Amino acid sequence: MKYNYKINEISKSISKATISLLIIFATFSTQAQNNDEDEWPEVNFNAAAKIGLFDDSNVAIDAIDRQSAEGDSGTAWNFKLGTKFQINEKVGLRASASLSDKSYSDFDEFDIQTSLLSLQSSYKLSETNIGIGTRLIFTDLGSQKFLSNQHLYLFASKSVSKKWFLRGELNFSEKEFEIQTERDTDRTKLGLAAYHFIDGTRKSISFGVDLANEDSVRNRNEFSRDIFEIKMKYKQVVQFLKKDTKLAAKFSFRSRDYDGIDPRIGQVREDERFRIELSAEYPLTDNLFLLGEYEYSDNQSNLPTSDYSQNLFLIQLGWELH
Repeated sequence: MKYNYKINEISKSISKATISLLIIFATFSTQAQNNDEDEWPEVNFNAAAKIGLFDDSNVAIDAIDRQSAEGDSGTAWNFKLGTKFQINEKVGLRASASLSDKSYSDFDEFDIQTSLLSLQSSYKLSETNIGIGTRLIFTDLGSQKFLSNQHLYLFASKSVSKKWFLRGELNFSEKEFEIQTERDTDRTKLGLAAYHFIDGTRKSISFGVDLANEDSVRNRNEFSRDIFEIKMKYKQVVQFLKKDTKLAAKFSFRSRDYDGIDPRIGQVREDERFRIELSAEYPLTDNLFLLGEYEYSDNQSNLPTSDYSQNLFLIQLGWELH
């Protein structure tokens, strides 16, 4: 049964993020009390939904090094709710929840369902925004419990000019598999990103670097690894049929170096991945839009099941409310 996580299971995972939640809510409560009695926080709500069709040239699950070497098509949908509380000029709180589903026509054992909960608090310190947040991600594979991720992160961001915006994040996470528990890892990641606004929000380019280390919880060195990733994204709004159309192009490179010999190949595993993503979003009405996406991945590895290329096409009808 899809989305079969019970209330008590979600509560158990949430308890692992208790520290961050307490800090976030303490910040919210303290600042709310400091407001004048007649002053209420500014609250904004947003919602979005997408549904469509996709075609995948190679059905695969990267998290468990599994690929079918065959293509398939299917349906994909996503629904998200979010809210933002602006307590005062310095303090803000964000919360969101989303559900997504990707179902194949033939390879139903590769169907993925994901639910995500997030909460973030930010504080404006002089010209710098600092904050703390948590994300809880639950994934089903083939309608069975598969994977859960719990994240705690700290971040800082700053506009250094009208054209440049910088952001840094330190992320601590736990990855727990339902069945293949030998893959469970603790992860520490440092991410740095720079955004350059060429023409306001109509044209921009961003650069990012991620450095991460994953340590096996079960002392399985073949699953402990260092990860390096660089990302670049270009976005532009253009006029098409007299409407603002959003175009985006993204390139990323990821390298994963493992600590120990993988018994499946008798040597230390090495992975590299190159990925290109293209998208176009055309507005149909104020709230409806049509989205087309293409993704190409070139996964290079000395582990045969992780050495493959993949083409993914997706077209969706979307709705959003701000």
